Amino acid sequence: MFKVAFICTHNSCRSQIAEALGKNLAGNMFESYSAGTHKKDKINPDAVRIMLEKYGIDMEQTQHPKLLDDIPPVDIVITMGCNVECPFLPCKHREDWGIDDPTGKSDEEFLKTIAIIETNIQNLRSKILDNTEMMPEKDCPGVQACTCPKKHCPNNAKCCACISFHRQQGESDYLPYCLFPHSDKSMENVCRKLNERFGR
Repeated sequence: MFKVAFICTHNSCRSQIAEALGKNLAGNMFESYSAGTHKKDKINPDAVRIMLEKYGIDMEQTQHPKLLDDIPPVDIVITMGCNVECPFLPCKHREDWGIDDPTGKSDEEFLKTIAIIETNIQNLRSKILDNTEMMPEKDCPGVQACTCPKKHCPNNAKCCACISFHRQQGESDYLPYCLFPHSDKSMENVCRKLNERFGR
């Protein structure tokens, strides 16, 4: 069975909702986890309240904020939509759902967010059933998933060297190295050259 991680920075709201809905709506299809690079002391109380009212799911009884190291290796990573650099977690397939954080907003906004996550969970379940979009990415030396927050990477380019280079420069934007075309042949060559250059 696939293992899916829903991740965002603090693992307190969107990713917790996704973990709960994943378990509730697709528990027979994949195992759901959530985590972040930092964690709050507790799950967002508005999320807890609304999920209990809407689905009868008490997240405080079954879930708690976790760090990336607290969950097992996973097959699929879903980033919820980060305005800063999204957390990195090794995986075979990655998606960013680009969902705004409803924290501090009205119940109506929470319900909209929950509805989007529910739809995406159902779509993810269908993809796994079809198993056409869940295949591992083509490997190349040192390849990792590109976490480019502004989505400059064509075809969701994957090269850890561009990440390494821009982190060294203290830049949050991953241009220009994410702009390399990552076709099957060029991916290996680009990643090798960049990894050699920046010592990855």
